[in-house]
Amino acid sequence: MGISIVFLLILILFSVLAFFVLARVFRAAASRNEKRPEAEDDEGYQSNTGARQAAMLAGTGLAIGGILSGIGGGIAATSEFLLDSAVPGVSAGVLLGIVAYYLGARRLGTIAVVLSAAALIIGVGISQGALPFVDRTDHNLPAVEPSSSGG
Repeated sequence: MGISIVFLLILILFSVLAFFVLARVFRAAASRNEKRPEAEDDEGYQSNTGARQAAMLAGTGLAIGGILSGIGGGIAATSEFLLDSAVPGVSAGVLLGIVAYYLGARRLGTIAVVLSAAALIIGVGISQGALPFVDRTDHNLPAVEPSSSGG
């Protein structure tokens, strides 16, 4: 239960960061609009290469975090004790990949999203007993039902 809370807090943190990133993206899109009155003397977001490089660096870091979070969520799905933290971990991986994609790290962002989605699908398959050498992690029932009269 503790790991799922940590992943949830990380998801909330990155959601707040995504809000600021999206605000920056929309502001940059508005600055490229030639129809606004002050557009004649403004060079826009594309001319600022330092900001683009910083966004690429931040996007690369977020994509690597998304890849690691997706792998961690996939691994968490294989354990009965860590199963509760699998979905928040993989969701954080997808969110980080999307933010990284929009920051300019397109390949790594795509890899993070695809890897996290694949980890979620594989984790669901493992938890349902789709693999023959791994026991089902979310349907292990006791031998005798606790509320039955025969036990």
